[in-house]
Amino acid sequence: MISYHYFFIDSFLFGAKMWDFNSYLLELIRFLFIGISGFALALSYSKLKTESYFRYRLFKLLFASVLISVVSWFLFPDYFIYFGIIHLIFAANLLVYLFKFFKVYLFLVTFILIIFPEILHVNFIRLSTLDYFPFFPYLFYFLVPFLSFKFTKKFLTLKKPNYISYIVKPSLIIYLLHPIVIFIYLHLYYKLI
Repeated sequence: MISYHYFFIDSFLFGAKMWDFNSYLLELIRFLFIGISGFALALSYSKLKTESYFRYRLFKLLFASVLISVVSWFLFPDYFIYFGIIHLIFAANLLVYLFKFFKVYLFLVTFILIIFPEILHVNFIRLSTLDYFPFFPYLFYFLVPFLSFKFTKKFLTLKKPNYISYIVKPSLIIYLLHPIVIFIYLHLYYKLI
């Protein structure tokens, strides 16, 4: 995602020629990014963490989603992000959380989605956006790895946290900050050449 965002920012903000990304490669990047998030959530649930841990996780994702929407609204009002990849991951986490802890509420959410199917595609907001990930098909990108954990965990050696765990832990902060770092780098690069 970082490499893709580099080329996107270079093209969108600095007018560079956008590299012709192979659509299959781009879809693979999306699947991996969303799928790893789903798999990581299943791994967290397997460690029997408390409900408050998952509430806090939801709060962080909700905060990140709102922050992305607000910042993109101020910077690019014609293209602001209202249901991007982090919004999707938040919604998927919320659905899993409701299923795990409050099955009645999940039934209510499902009922609302059946009555108002346009919510599934966020069609009620008809605006251009820089980042758009509707539930279909992208919710499956999250759920397939999440559900596959049940069958793949027996092949995994689930050890105590190691250096990879410490790298992955701040991944949301890295995701939020890397566009700023890329923008500053490209701004300085074009200013100096």
